[in-house]
Amino acid sequence: WLQFYITALSFKVFGISSFIGRLPFIIFSIATIPLLYILVKKIISKGIATLTVIISSLCVPWILFAYQDRYYSLTIFFGILMLYSGVSLASKKKWSKIVFPLACTLYAYAHYESFAIFYISLFLGLIFYFRKEAQKILLMGYVASGGIIAGILFAPWYFIMKPLAGNSGFFVPPVAFVLQAIPSLVYFIYSYINLYGIMPILLLPLLAFFLIQDRFNRGLWLLISIAFFYIFLTSLISLFSRSTVTITTEIRYSVILFPVF
Repeated sequence: WLQFYITALSFKVFGISSFIGRLPFIIFSIATIPLLYILVKKIISKGIATLTVIISSLCVPWILFAYQDRYYSLTIFFGILMLYSGVSLASKKKWSKIVFPLACTLYAYAHYESFAIFYISLFLGLIFYFRKEAQKILLMGYVASGGIIAGILFAPWYFIMKPLAGNSGFFVPPVAFVLQAIPSLVYFIYSYINLYGIMPILLLPLLAFFLIQDRFNRGLWLLISIAFFYIFLTSLISLFSRSTVTITTEIRYSVILFPVF
């Protein structure tokens, strides 16, 4: 994973200590704040961007994750960079065609499972976001190519290095198992949402109404749709895991959603 190499480089340059190990990730977390402001200002408004930065800077769970020597701050930063460069494709910014696949690749190296879920969620969200663009098919082609490039660049590590570390793997459960698990899965998602407020259920009918009426801010819709698909896919994938960890462990991959809300 990318964080291992970053930590090793930090130790090599500055020496070995707990603070030095955390330093690069603190820097990435700080750098996320202005990037988040630029993103929200672009897709929603300047006022909401300012409010977002204030709330994010005071978000205790985000702060706790921010200084950990793990993938959390990296996935948040590169996820926001994917979002910003992705929506910037519509503005015909040349840099976005380079930054988007680069952000995808670095996200994949930080945490490939989280990247796969986030990329699919972003792809589905951008289908709506670009729906009125004259070159929407071309734009989605750029988004698709970003994922393909990331997959190609990540493949050597996955097929060469990952087997050396072992692999818990996945399995395809029997149909009966899936059918029995669905009610529990739905209840858990509802309980988790109700407890932590990650996806307010009452907003979904309102979201559908504005979507039909075509009056909803497409930037806000993009963020909500990404969160919805991400939580759904993260919960669903736990059904196929051989690991004995519970679905709550899979949900921690949703740390990328902190800036979204």
